[in-house]
Amino acid sequence: FRRLRNPAPLQARVAAHLGMPAEVLTGEEEATLIWHGVAAWQPLDEALRCTIDVGGASTELALGSAAGLTRVLSLPLGCVTVSEAAGTASNRWARAEAWVAKGLSEAALSAFRVGPGACLATGGSAISAQALAGAQGLLTDQVSLSFLEGLWRQLRSHGEVAPPGLPRGRSAVVLGELALLRGLLRALGQPLLPLVPGALADGALRTRF
Repeated sequence: FRRLRNPAPLQARVAAHLGMPAEVLTGEEEATLIWHGVAAWQPLDEALRCTIDVGGASTELALGSAAGLTRVLSLPLGCVTVSEAAGTASNRWARAEAWVAKGLSEAALSAFRVGPGACLATGGSAISAQALAGAQGLLTDQVSLSFLEGLWRQLRSHGEVAPPGLPRGRSAVVLGELALLRGLLRALGQPLLPLVPGALADGALRTRF
């Protein structure tokens, strides 16, 4: 919706189908709801915590603690857009890596650096990473940068082969998912990324109803 020049006609159709108003969230509003959704599953304390949700067309980050939410950021990088921009040629892995590295270097990510293990991921891309780790007999409540790096090298060498455990329907975007997850871990200085179930819907239920 946010990528449309004029979302109003489609927004009206969705509203008519649902029988209720359809609100188009900004990236910052989405990041805020995701943070509250994760907080519903993971109790907050005084330490700062960062939440990450790699979506289809954007990636949302939020920073906060038990004292409240302090910073949100929405990046115009998503698993679909990165995968599409990479194309289908043999150099698509290098193209995806370079595009993500450039986008993250231009973002103000230093403010989102937190202590080890205090950066949490949620959403569809996190579920994919969880499934891929589980297929290799690894812990499914977190993924490591070393695992993502190894998987990246493996798929770059055999790019047409879907990795074991990949959820159905994710083969077209796994390139973007891996490029963004490993790029974010590098940029944020995190060796491990815990995965949690809380997400946008949980945040909306917690704060708006």
